[in-house]
Amino acid sequence: PNAFTSFNQTVYYFSCTDLFEENFRMLLDYVQKPWLTDENVEKEKGIIGQEIRMYEDNADWRVFFNLLDCLYVNHPVKLEIAGTIESISKITKELLYDCYNTFYTPSNMVVVVVGDFEPEKVFSIVDDMIQFKDKGKVEKKYPDEPKEINREYNEQKLAVSMPLFNMGVKDNVQVSGLELLKRRIGLGIALYYTMGRSSDLYNRLYEERLINDSFRFEVSLNSSYGYLAWGGQSPDPKKTAGIISEELKKISTNGIGQEAFKRIKKSQEGMFIRSLNSIDSIAREIMDSYFNGANYFDVSKAYEQVDIEFTNRVMKEVFENQTALSVINPL
Repeated sequence: PNAFTSFNQTVYYFSCTDLFEENFRMLLDYVQKPWLTDENVEKEKGIIGQEIRMYEDNADWRVFFNLLDCLYVNHPVKLEIAGTIESISKITKELLYDCYNTFYTPSNMVVVVVGDFEPEKVFSIVDDMIQFKDKGKVEKKYPDEPKEINREYNEQKLAVSMPLFNMGVKDNVQVSGLELLKRRIGLGIALYYTMGRSSDLYNRLYEERLINDSFRFEVSLNSSYGYLAWGGQSPDPKKTAGIISEELKKISTNGIGQEAFKRIKKSQEGMFIRSLNSIDSIAREIMDSYFNGANYFDVSKAYEQVDIEFTNRVMKEVFENQTALSVINPL
């Protein structure tokens, strides 16, 4: 088994071509029997500390988290996933057991299996293996987050050959379930229209050599937070950000035309359908949807319900919010 931690999930997983039942039982046993000692906790703290120091020199990592710190005043999404050298120094065996006993409860967990298997056999193994006692629903309480951003600009110097920038905007509307799926789709269409590779903005910036093939954008929406972000390498991040800001205002005012909307919506839905070829992608998306009160199999329904009026409305709601800019400059 392997594992990873994101902003709002800790995931234990495996993939296999054979011996599924044995691997599945091992995973369920592994998650239910933590073995923590003072010695192995101290050893792991040293390993995590090395990883934290490594990420401190990673320009892509730093420009992204510096942007989140610009966007968010209080929400913990702005915090480093691995913590800091100072915060991990306070971790003890007892604290980890407290966290485990609080969060590792059936009401706060989900098992996802994707592939060629017999569902009844999976249910039988889960019933046989799961020994957790449900201690009630875990309530996650987040601090109030103002609509305003924390700061407009952050700059840091690292060993890079060309300046790197991330720019973004908060989505202050919190939704879950089907409405969350629809909002992700609508804002994804809006971003693709604004700065996808066939857009006027992308081609202008590319022809003026203000961006290159590293330019990317993303929509990240969850039930407690949401943001849109974009960026890459640029010889002049501030000039690039200024041009993008002007385009956001213009598109927010004019909206997306019907022909462009239909074309991009079909393209985005096609990419979703192609993603169904990946069992890893399906597993991750089912889990993400579950914790956001949504059903992954409702994505097609969400595409049916997203029209041009909805897309232009959510685009205007978000594009008119204040943007933030994070820049990494060469030493």
